[in-house]
Amino acid sequence: MKTVAELFERLEMQGLTYAVLRNYENLPDLRVSDQAANTDVDLVLASEELPRFREILVSLARDMEWDALTECKHFGHSGARHHNIEIFRFYRASPLDFLQIDIFHGYLNWGLPLMDEADLLAGRRYDERRGLTHVDPIKENIYRLAQLHGLQSSPRAVEKANRYRPKVLAVCASHGAEFFASIERYFGKAGLDAVKALESGHTGRFTRAMHKAKATYALRFAVRHPARTLRFVLQRVGDNRARFHSKQCGAVIKAHAASAEAREAFIEVMNAFAKLNAFDRWVERPVPARLYTRRERNVMEQGGLVIEWNNRSRASLVIERGECAESIKSKIIACAVGRHTVLHAIEHRPVLVQGAIL
Repeated sequence: MKTVAELFERLEMQGLTYAVLRNYENLPDLRVSDQAANTDVDLVLASEELPRFREILVSLARDMEWDALTECKHFGHSGARHHNIEIFRFYRASPLDFLQIDIFHGYLNWGLPLMDEADLLAGRRYDERRGLTHVDPIKENIYRLAQLHGLQSSPRAVEKANRYRPKVLAVCASHGAEFFASIERYFGKAGLDAVKALESGHTGRFTRAMHKAKATYALRFAVRHPARTLRFVLQRVGDNRARFHSKQCGAVIKAHAASAEAREAFIEVMNAFAKLNAFDRWVERPVPARLYTRRERNVMEQGGLVIEWNNRSRASLVIERGECAESIKSKIIACAVGRHTVLHAIEHRPVLVQGAIL
């Protein structure tokens, strides 16, 4: 993607202190595999440079003619800096395109900072061929071990685990003793046992060892920082409850389709957005209801949309009979833009401007 290549060129030219956290091997291509949807660009950035980073994104959105750029702050309200994520989203209706850039401030282990912002920026590497700076591969794959521990539950997670495992093993082979020493420093002997199980393909043994490894890190951190541990854990619990119940990144959209064909056209466009990873998931709600189901809350917590079909008078999104796909795309983008802080919107698209004001 041209926008991604241009982003890194501007970051390097202006000397921002950043690093790509993962999936940088294929950049600027956002496809990590033939089966997966477009991936986000995940960065760590020195917090004091966030205002300059926003300015770069706004100029990028304008110069590359994106319809809209938003900043989501639903994941940025935590009192613990390493819990926060700044999420920036680029939208274009024609041709349909989407780009998400996430700014992280640490790798987490049960809400505790496995590595904080300063740790991740230390030892970063410049990749001359790709024209970008990425995190130290040893640190990246120490965290990837922790990620693999949680990737066993769904087909999508299994696909991701199948991509992560060879990357961890490749670093084992290329960095050897240095990598193992780092694993032991973070996770103790249980971390080394987890790597051995991963190499031999014993999933159950890896899961048990990695659970012990995470507990080892948490216990060590708690012994050194008891007050901070209690604060971070309580903060994490509160953050999760708020994002699940009251501060969801996603939303319920009250929609009306004037005909069965209009509804089918809408569903086709929504699936196209999902394929681009414009939202994690979307689900339909056949009839209005007062209470949200757990499934619907899970969707909204991760930034997905719940489409609640209503009559015309109650709908905020109306799909007319025979409405073209481009118009439907613009209406969906307007709904998405209106839920977040708008950093850029093209004025000649009235629906986007209207959505940004809502």
